[in-house]
Amino acid sequence: MRRQLGTILRDAGADAEPATLAAYREALARVLAAWKQQGALGIKFYDAYFRPLRFEDMPEPETAQLYARGRSTPLSVADYRRLQDHLARWMFLEAGRLSLTVHVHSSHGVPPWLELRDADVRNLEPVLTDPRFGDVPFVLIHGGAPLHEEAAYLALKPNVWIDLSAMPFLYPVPDLATAYRRYLIFAPGKLLYSTDAGNYPGVPVGPEVQHLAIARAAREALYLALAGLVRDGVLTRDQAVATGEGVLAGNARRQYGLR
Repeated sequence: MRRQLGTILRDAGADAEPATLAAYREALARVLAAWKQQGALGIKFYDAYFRPLRFEDMPEPETAQLYARGRSTPLSVADYRRLQDHLARWMFLEAGRLSLTVHVHSSHGVPPWLELRDADVRNLEPVLTDPRFGDVPFVLIHGGAPLHEEAAYLALKPNVWIDLSAMPFLYPVPDLATAYRRYLIFAPGKLLYSTDAGNYPGVPVGPEVQHLAIARAAREALYLALAGLVRDGVLTRDQAVATGEGVLAGNARRQYGLR
């Protein structure tokens, strides 16, 4: 992690760790601006692998003191998280200012480090209900699983979206369709299709085969979920078709400004 931080700071033109919290934030602001200029559409937080997703509102004077003390003395876990809380909230706002979408891992993860209580999507409520972040777009990575309805409720907010990646790893098609149905009932225009296929050591078939398998499972589950909503009178057939097209491509184009 420190090597990654060193690389980021060097990219920001800092030869050493900034002496103050304000200088540190200025360096991060330069990095985010450079990423935006290079074509980045968003940034991702995978904090759930290391700490809870609950980011408290910490006053700057206190966190500036913590930063100064931490440069010479290791901080306690509680104090280090307070400093992280402040920086995370600041980065959310800076990303929003730059029109970068904030992606947050808020679901199951790869063992053994992630704790489910840390990744609980409800931990994000203090941020998502704060009007200061109302113009910052957030994407809940992996659909907030297993708390599908809670994530769907959060996506009622105009700035919150649901990413569907990796969920076909976790659920067979009928169960996946049940999760999709809940999302579609609450926020049908807020679902973003993706696969999360990659070169994972535990999946020996390779990313190409993973992508094909995930794509097929996701499309089948989406069909079952939409067909059920048509059957139950929630959507018309035309509405279901339009909704499905949005999930598979249109919503992402709208959210990320793609053509």
